[in-house]
Amino acid sequence: MAGGALGVALLCLTLGWGAGFDVFVRVAPSLPAMVPASALCLALLAVAQLTSLTEHRVARLAGAAILAATVPLIVVLSQVGPDWLHPTSTDLVSVSTVFGVSVVALAQVVARMPEGRRHGLHSTVALVGVFLSGSGLSGFLIDREALNVQAPFIGLSVLTALCLFLLSLSIIFGRPEGTFVRLLFDERPGGRTVRRFLPWAVAIPLWLGIFSALATDARLLEEGVRLNLFAVAMVAVASVLVVGTGWAQVQQQERDRIAQSRLRGLMAGLETAIFLGRGEGDMVAMNPRAQAMLADGPGSALSRVPFHSLQDRGPLEGRDHPLSRALDGSGPAFVGWVDGAGAERVLQFTTYPLGDPDQTETVVAVLDVTEPWLLRENLSLAERREAIASIAQGYAHELTNIFGIIKLAAGSAQLNAPDFAAESLGSIQTACRRGGYLVDRMQALTREGQDGAQPTDAAEVLSDAVVSAREALSPGVSLVADIPEVALPVACDPVDLEVALKNLVVNAEDAIREGGVADGRIVVRLVPGDGALALHVRDTGPGIAPEVAAHATEPFWTTRRSRGGVGLGLSIVQTLANRLGGSFVIGPAKGQGAEAVLTLPLSNGAGGEDDGAVRPPVSRLDGISVLVVEDDREFQGMLAETLRTLGAAVTHCATGDEALAYLLAHSETDVLVADYLLEGEMTGHELAVAARAAGSAARVVYLSGYLERGRKPLPDAPGLMLRKPVSLGLLSNSIRLAARSRSSGQPRS
Repeated sequence: MAGGALGVALLCLTLGWGAGFDVFVRVAPSLPAMVPASALCLALLAVAQLTSLTEHRVARLAGAAILAATVPLIVVLSQVGPDWLHPTSTDLVSVSTVFGVSVVALAQVVARMPEGRRHGLHSTVALVGVFLSGSGLSGFLIDREALNVQAPFIGLSVLTALCLFLLSLSIIFGRPEGTFVRLLFDERPGGRTVRRFLPWAVAIPLWLGIFSALATDARLLEEGVRLNLFAVAMVAVASVLVVGTGWAQVQQQERDRIAQSRLRGLMAGLETAIFLGRGEGDMVAMNPRAQAMLADGPGSALSRVPFHSLQDRGPLEGRDHPLSRALDGSGPAFVGWVDGAGAERVLQFTTYPLGDPDQTETVVAVLDVTEPWLLRENLSLAERREAIASIAQGYAHELTNIFGIIKLAAGSAQLNAPDFAAESLGSIQTACRRGGYLVDRMQALTREGQDGAQPTDAAEVLSDAVVSAREALSPGVSLVADIPEVALPVACDPVDLEVALKNLVVNAEDAIREGGVADGRIVVRLVPGDGALALHVRDTGPGIAPEVAAHATEPFWTTRRSRGGVGLGLSIVQTLANRLGGSFVIGPAKGQGAEAVLTLPLSNGAGGEDDGAVRPPVSRLDGISVLVVEDDREFQGMLAETLRTLGAAVTHCATGDEALAYLLAHSETDVLVADYLLEGEMTGHELAVAARAAGSAARVVYLSGYLERGRKPLPDAPGLMLRKPVSLGLLSNSIRLAARSRSSGQPRS
């Protein structure tokens, strides 16, 4: 637009006044001319405007200098009368020309000031120029004779009015920030409404004015009638535009309402709890799942919801709270949470920012991953179930009770006075004599590989496992092993090592077969190092892409799902490495294929939980009422006595019927600690179901000595499952957690 104004002014000066073409001076013989002084001022203002829109510093400085030089010309131009550049001309400089040029110059000065641009003052000044020049142009179109008798417009040229109009618009549209002009380009509902109705708001009054003027000139309408009809028409047009604008807003609001309703319906159907906020203190629940998680209703803060560690069930507070970790960018956090029914759930916290850069809110997604977590945790046990079933069923319950006595007695010895320690140590000796015979026959099968693991010679176990793995390979795939003939003790169950090697070999074999490699080869090497050993499994397959290797150890992630893969083989190996304080990596091998490396620390003792493993701290149980139900009298007595030393009010029973009668008579009982497979007519699980059906509010902590029970979810009688033998810290933390869920007043489902 500024370029157009510059072109008109230059044509007027050169071809008009210079070459004598009158059309470039006054357009028509009967119209006033653009005098040279006006053309020169407008040309300089156009150049100044063009330089103000560039980012080049030198050009901007030159434009400022031109603008400064134009001011004296405007002062000279303000001497209304014959043009001083062309004194022989009879054309005059109009008042509107002087005022318009001054307004444009002032608007350019304000536009060059940051504060003026920020408040949109340049647009306000330029609007005056638009109104003035627009009045002149519309006057030429509608009634030029009436315009020429108005004092401010006497001598105003149509070319001058056009240049002023273009320059004023250029100032407004050249720097739209902070002004109403931004609305014209906005994609939001307001911008679309303006673009729909603004052209009509400009065009209709203009055409009505032209039509009424033509009708008056043709003597179809009298002057007074024309003004009345024009006023009525303008009222009608304004009414239509107002109603149309309102209707457009109503339509947009209805579309927004439908979109929000769909979004609410979508979020209500999500299994994920969604929270939105700027920080820990203002997270808002966005769907029913999120509202159900808040202990005291939708108004509560997510930062105050009690979460606990999955390892020892200790509370997570302060910077350990999963919300704090998620907002700090620490990655997904897996935590435990006791729901309103007393069942333990495994939750995953993840965060991501909103897509709008102008928004600072963060979305926190809390996903219930209890089922896949339990499947991952118990899969290694399921793989050994067939071997265990033939021997362990007859001895597991008795053996774990013996171990339970040992652990509880040892815990009591640490907590009580020295005179009580002798009795506890005596119980330990008695339990050891009872269990000696059973331990020799069963310990290799009944360990889960976490507590009480004895050193295993990795070289011997893996040598035997290689023979078994070689026999299971497909034709065309060979296995070569390099295992040193030295003792390499690892505090790990031999079955876990066999499973790890099997999974790595199967993964390598699958890669070879899927890559179509003929005469594939798998190389297994066991390399001892400084305090650790490394198991290398390398194949001659097509290799592994870095993006695949980055996700290969994630549970249920697989590239072979269409061929029956479930994505758990490498995840099991990763779990073993994490549990034993080692590491596991997989990636491209040097040359050809892929290589997986499992590193495990060497053991220098008996291993197990009592050999340096971090045990959860023991919690006090003051004020908590506990009912212990256990059919093993010695274990029952030791358990009850140990809980009393921690401050709990303990009652113990041997049968389910006796315990149910007690629960119905003592509604104040906080926690029921029961053997899951209690002997007699009613198991511990059946006892919990019956108590729940009878209205008991006591939370349940199950004790189980059977491997396959693990942490199996119990929807009909939810509770916390503990595997015998259990440490005193884990037991006390679980009882305190169960009692807290009861006292929080959460409704039962």
